[in-house]
Amino acid sequence: MAFRSRSFRIDNRLGKYFINGTDQAAEVSTIDSTVSTIESTVDSLSDKARGCFSTNTGQTTLTTSWSIMNIGTENYATSGDFTLSSSRVTVNKTGLFLITYNLTTDCTSGSARTESQAQLYENATAVQGTFGGMYNRIVDRGLSHCGASIILDVTDGDIFDVRALKTGSDTVVQAQNGLQLTFVEL
Repeated sequence: MAFRSRSFRIDNRLGKYFINGTDQAAEVSTIDSTVSTIESTVDSLSDKARGCFSTNTGQTTLTTSWSIMNIGTENYATSGDFTLSSSRVTVNKTGLFLITYNLTTDCTSGSARTESQAQLYENATAVQGTFGGMYNRIVDRGLSHCGASIILDVTDGDIFDVRALKTGSDTVVQAQNGLQLTFVEL
């Protein structure tokens, strides 16, 4: 975990002092006239990788096999930490990450009440604990949503995507703007 050392000025008084630019505090219980600064080590978010990706204008029609859902927009990403290509996100940093996905599907034709399923994939392998199920009723009442969050050790170069499938005969699609994939380094 990356830490930074920050200095701050005390005013010859005892008590709590907040460190500039953070919400971290240091307690001053004695004052020695030879000390002009106190250093406190704080965990800084500025060193952490963060990325958020979503669909743009494309939709993916679900089949009875696992298919990669469309991710076409980088909403936010710390510089150099992520690469988006072909609906897959490559993490370019090793660390512990909270990863969250949310997927919305829609029934566009049929009335057979189809189930759809989604899961996060890492390096083309389903990530245990991220499975979600959705129930798509009928056209105009077929929107359904699932999502999952998980904490994972990620290695530089790991590739993530969200995949989904359907059961049944209705036409089910990834809803317009219906996928978000977010990474937060812990």
